[in-house]
Amino acid sequence: MPQQLIKVRPTKIELVKLKRRLKLAQRVQKIVKDRLSILTMEFLQTARETVEAKRKLVDAFSEAYKALSMATGYHGYIALEKELIATEADPKVVAGSRNIAGVRIPSFELRGNGKPMRGYNLVDT
Repeated sequence: MPQQLIKVRPTKIELVKLKRRLKLAQRVQKIVKDRLSILTMEFLQTARETVEAKRKLVDAFSEAYKALSMATGYHGYIALEKELIATEADPKVVAGSRNIAGVRIPSFELRGNGKPMRGYNLVDT
């Protein structure tokens, strides 16, 4: 950032004012550096958690796809679709925010309905 020239009178009072201004600027710079390091650490932690969650999700999807393929082979597509409609879940995503080092960060939470799903369809019983 280019420096600006400040027009000041060459007096002792102006020197004291400039020293105070310099100290204030240095304190603000330190605070901004600290906030930057805190936010960087928080970002890296969130990135690690995201990578781990993605890995778990990919594993769960691959297992679910294998199970779905097996079930489609055994029972047929129509019967399987009927079962899937009967046991539909309704998860909710709750959006919020949290404060980290004076900066508001968006946060999201996945909430299920809390009720266990039936493992069968009442129509076919």
